[in-house]
Amino acid sequence: MLNLLTLTLEEELRYVRYYLELQKERYGEKLHYEIELESQDLLRYCLPKLTIQPLVENSVVHGLENKRGGGSVRISIWEEEDEIDIRVWDNGVGFDTTNLFQTDVDEVDNQHNHVALPNVQRRIQLLYGQAYGISVTSTPGNGTTALVNLPLDRGGGEL
Repeated sequence: MLNLLTLTLEEELRYVRYYLELQKERYGEKLHYEIELESQDLLRYCLPKLTIQPLVENSVVHGLENKRGGGSVRISIWEEEDEIDIRVWDNGVGFDTTNLFQTDVDEVDNQHNHVALPNVQRRIQLLYGQAYGISVTSTPGNGTTALVNLPLDRGGGEL
């Protein structure tokens, strides 16, 4: 069952690159991106589908789209003890993270309705438990960093 919910990091990064290349066609030289991978061995590990791509999409749409002069997105992936850590950083407009994981939809700031982040958080925690998930730091005017931590998942249904 778990195999229906996960894919390899290599497959997820293929979707991320495809999305970023589409956005490069749209924004041209105004969009720069970089993907840093500590080791090629990490590509074989599994993670929930659509973990990185929605974070990158938020960086482009919410962070960079309204920024004058364009901006950058950097994805860094590394292994730390028994975890994979994924950082998605942008130098966009930033936002107030106070109600980011608010569960009451009526109370969420409608100006910045970040639905993807709570959805990714919920999926990670349903699959792996409360010890894993996303932490977000952002400063209005200075960009956003989303840090995802996941257990090393070698696939095959075992965590």
